[in-house]
Amino acid sequence: MQILSQNDPRWKNIKLGFSNTTIGNYGCTITCIAMIVGVTPDVVNQRLKDVNGFAEGNLVIWAKIEEAFPGIKVRRVWTYDNADVKKSLPCLVEVDGKPIGGFRHWVVYTGNQKCYDPWDGKEDPTSDYPNPTSYCVISGEWIKPVTKKIEEPIVQDDPNKINLYDAFRRAYKALTGEWVKQEEIDPWMKKGISLDDAMTEIMKGDGRFYKLWIEPELQQQEDQYEKEIVKLMHDVEKAKKDLADYIAQQKLKPNETVEIATETYPESPKNPPVSIDPVFSGPLVNLLQFLKKKLGF
Repeated sequence: MQILSQNDPRWKNIKLGFSNTTIGNYGCTITCIAMIVGVTPDVVNQRLKDVNGFAEGNLVIWAKIEEAFPGIKVRRVWTYDNADVKKSLPCLVEVDGKPIGGFRHWVVYTGNQKCYDPWDGKEDPTSDYPNPTSYCVISGEWIKPVTKKIEEPIVQDDPNKINLYDAFRRAYKALTGEWVKQEEIDPWMKKGISLDDAMTEIMKGDGRFYKLWIEPELQQQEDQYEKEIVKLMHDVEKAKKDLADYIAQQKLKPNETVEIATETYPESPKNPPVSIDPVFSGPLVNLLQFLKKKLGF
C-alpha cells in the first residue's frame, strides 16, 4: 500500500466533491480510501462524483464507494472497536482532528500502533491522534473497467463497404502516424451530432489537420481573391483611360448640346423596358452613351 498525502500538489487544489472546498483542505477521507483501493485521491473524487457519492457537497456517502469501485466491499462502523480494527488492517479510522487544527480527521491504521496520515503523507504513531471514534473496513479488489484495445482496422476487398469510422481512422493514421481512439469520438456522439460532424470537430482541434488541410485551402482561396482584385483594378484603370481618351477626342465644351431620340429596348424579365429621355443632352448624354456601350446596357 502506497502512502499518499491530500496536500500533494498534483491534486490538493481540486474541488472536493460538489463543493468549493479542496482535497488539500478536507480530502483526508478520500485520500485514505485511495490508499486502500490502490488509486489516487483525484480518481476517488471523480468516481464518487460520477455516482453522486457526496452529501452536502463534500461528505462521502459510504454506501456509494461500492458503486464507484465495483469489487470493493465497505463496512462502516459508527463506534470504535479496537479488536475488530486489528483484525481488519489496513483500516480507515476516524480520530480527533485537534493535532492538525481540525474537528475530525481520518487516518489508515496499518498495525504495530502505526498509521498512515493523509495530512502530510507520513507514517506516524497512532498515539499522535488519540481518542478514535469510529472506523470503516474496506476490503476486496477493485474490478477496473476493461478498455478495449483499438486494433488496426481490417482491410476489406470492397472499398464501398469500409464504414466512415474506419475511413476517418485511416486518414488520421496517414497524417499523424497514430490511430484515433474511439473515446475521442464518443463525447461528440453523446451530444447528438453525426459521426462525420464529430470527426470534423476532432480535426479542427488538431493543429496538424489545420496545417495540412485547412491552411492550404484558405491560402488557395486568398490567392484567388488576390488575382480577382488585381484583374478588377486593371479593368478599372483601363476604363478610366478609355473614358479620358474619349473625352479628349470629343473635345466637349461646357455648353455643347446634342439631341438624341428616345431608345426602347426589348422587354424581358432580365431586361425591362428602359428609355433615355431626350431632355438629357450635351456632355451628360455623351457620357451615358459611352458607359452604356462599355458596360453592355
